[in-house]
Amino acid sequence: MNKSKLMYGSLGLLSLLSLVGIFTDQKIFLCFFAFIIHFQYLFKETDEMMEAYMNKSAMISFYANSISFVLAMFISLFVLNHELYKSLIFSLALSWSISILVYTILILNYEIREKIGIKND
Repeated sequence: MNKSKLMYGSLGLLSLLSLVGIFTDQKIFLCFFAFIIHFQYLFKETDEMMEAYMNKSAMISFYANSISFVLAMFISLFVLNHELYKSLIFSLALSWSISILVYTILILNYEIREKIGIKND
């Protein structure tokens, strides 16, 4: 198994956090079931195009994470007047969620475009 398959497929391990939602009262952890879809990359044949759009999606989601963290921290501290630790927790959670959402939407977009392109050949 090559390195890129293992790297992309290992995101599926985050779905194990959903077990916390099953065995405790913290049902918000059930959202981590969405990461189970990343196990498909362990069995998918990788090529240069796939690696390129995975890297591009990761880059854009990193920028979305950084920008949303700064904005959320600024709004939480100065507009909502929260304490520092509450602002930090809120900003980290929000920016991480936004980056995962952006990454997932971009991957979905690239995969749909790739499948449509294959059908038109």
